[in-house]
Amino acid sequence: MRNNIAKDLHDEIGSTLTSIKILSEVSGKSIDRDSGKARAFLEKISEQSAAAQQGISDIVWAVKPENDKLENMVIRMREYAAQTLESKNVRTDIHIDAQLLGTGLSMQQRRDFFLIYKEAVNNIAKYAGATLVTVDIRAEGHSLHLRIRDNGAGFDTARSRSTSGLRNMRSRAEALGGTLEINSSAGEGTAIHLRIPLT
Repeated sequence: MRNNIAKDLHDEIGSTLTSIKILSEVSGKSIDRDSGKARAFLEKISEQSAAAQQGISDIVWAVKPENDKLENMVIRMREYAAQTLESKNVRTDIHIDAQLLGTGLSMQQRRDFFLIYKEAVNNIAKYAGATLVTVDIRAEGHSLHLRIRDNGAGFDTARSRSTSGLRNMRSRAEALGGTLEINSSAGEGTAIHLRIPLT
């Protein structure tokens, strides 16, 4: 558990703080010569500071034992969707099988599960141009299924496989002992299906 927390802090926070430090130094040098460039750097610093704050919040949330249940996961998912998509006028409908609300996940399971969801929501906010996102969580057999669909622009999955976000989602699905399917095409929106074993 300690190793996982240390890795999360290094991956989530370390690189962001390094970037903020570099941007601060560069903006300081640019402030007298090119105020427009300095302002752009300061905006990036603000964005990355917010990302670091969110990353720390995610880690703290994942560590707390009271968040083991899927019921708490769904609350976190609703909050993140509202924070990320509402300002872009994207409606989000989240549905969960009521029988799953008391189901527990380990700290690492809920961390990876939530980060897959978070990456999907971020991609929708940045690239999809969607107006509606539906999220469905249910048990099928001995598996937990997460389906995320949007009605946005879609993309060519064959050309996008090298992006780090999609790679990270797939590696997290593998760490969960599950599978991740991404189906999309131009103008047809995107559907993401995560399947992990229920213990």
